[in-house]
Amino acid sequence: MRALSVSPRVVWMIAFRGLALRRGERLLLSNIDLVLHAGWRVGVIGRNGCGKSSLFAAILGQLESDAGSIDRPAGLRIASVAQEAPALPTSLVVESTATIENVS
Repeated sequence: MRALSVSPRVVWMIAFRGLALRRGERLLLSNIDLVLHAGWRVGVIGRNGCGKSSLFAAILGQLESDAGSIDRPAGLRIASVAQEAPALPTSLVVESTATIENVS
């Protein structure tokens, strides 16, 4: 990923330039040109398998794009939470019970 030079008045966070993502033979995203600006709230929706998780993996640098680029300002930090967390082993699950009494 490379830094993109834009006007100092324009505050952008992520720019997609001709982005294409493929998983195996399946083309998920093609020729995406989009600039997301600081402060924008963006929702990503779609059916299962359409490329939402792959897009986020590419933004985080965990997946290489098949074409184009994803540009981010130098020093940009991105926080993320895993889509699925591994289950705890049953030996770590603790059962607890409590009794609530009315104490007057």
